[in-house]
Amino acid sequence: MLGLTADRNRSDADLIQWWANGGEETLDAYGIDDPSDLPAEHLAWMRALPLQVRGHTATRAPDVQANRVNLDTRACFGGPLTAAAFGSAQPGPLFFVNSDGLKFELRSEPTRMRSPKSQVSHSIHFSPYG
Repeated sequence: MLGLTADRNRSDADLIQWWANGGEETLDAYGIDDPSDLPAEHLAWMRALPLQVRGHTATRAPDVQANRVNLDTRACFGGPLTAAAFGSAQPGPLFFVNSDGLKFELRSEPTRMRSPKSQVSHSIHFSPYG
């Protein structure tokens, strides 16, 4: 979200959405008025991150994509609070745990497509922990 907003050619809708999701607090922390004035090296560092962990988009379970993990599982709406464990041996999360007592593990599974190339998808498997 910040990547779009820091561009001076951004849309008003991108800017408003970013402001509504912590952008104003970010600007205050930097002491600036426009996200395009953020230090270039900070923006470059964020854009170069191989994986970003975020929230602000409520889902029923963690949403894992190639470059991001969304951990917002609706805690502010009465859903469980979810956390992820990361290690240095793999690029994505090792597992998730939540306040309902569930442990989530990602498993890669081949997906059959019409293309001759096999693709891999991720599914989340739940188990109680204790």
